[in-house]
Amino acid sequence: LVCLGNVPNGRWRSFDEWTAAAEPGGEQFLPPGSAMYQIYTSGTTGTPKGIVVSHEVMTFQVMQQHASFGPIGVLDGRLLSSAPMFHAGMTTMWLVSTTWGGSLYVQRGFEPKAALRALREERITWALLVPPMISACLAELDVDPSQKVEDLGLIIYGSAPMPEPILRSAMSTFGCEFIQFYGLSETNSLIGLQPADHRRALSERSELLGAAGRTVPG
Repeated sequence: LVCLGNVPNGRWRSFDEWTAAAEPGGEQFLPPGSAMYQIYTSGTTGTPKGIVVSHEVMTFQVMQQHASFGPIGVLDGRLLSSAPMFHAGMTTMWLVSTTWGGSLYVQRGFEPKAALRALREERITWALLVPPMISACLAELDVDPSQKVEDLGLIIYGSAPMPEPILRSAMSTFGCEFIQFYGLSETNSLIGLQPADHRRALSERSELLGAAGRTVPG
């Protein structure tokens, strides 16, 4: 166990002591298909299965998300991490954040009041919130409007159905960009509706708010 601050007891080592004792490992070059981590999936439809995700897949994801999120200008800011770290979506998001110079504000779990406080006070620029989390935050804001968030630039949602009324309310309340995020653990998560799709839905194509993924041209 390694401690970044004051060492509380003999079971811990200080971070400075730990790094000072480490031997330089030199550069290591891994084949693109080599395993990066194993994650479990399909728990909602059957027995969870271990999925091995490669460095190549995650590198592609980091580049793809930068292309999607980069223009919004949030990646070098702070990502709120209140979703489980063992979920493919959150794993992708913290890798995207740290790769492009951002940082994480990590919460032990999700609780609406705590999440809203962090969004309001901790200079959070973007967050991954699944639809039930967004709904819970909106309900908390109805009870205590003083917790309203003003500085958030992007909310990413997915992993569960998003009711159109909840999405409309969230877009109006938070006033930030929204991106829809779905996919398979085997291939990692993929972008669905982009910010422009959400804005278009409000102005002319309301049916897009009930869609998963993007419409086929023509």
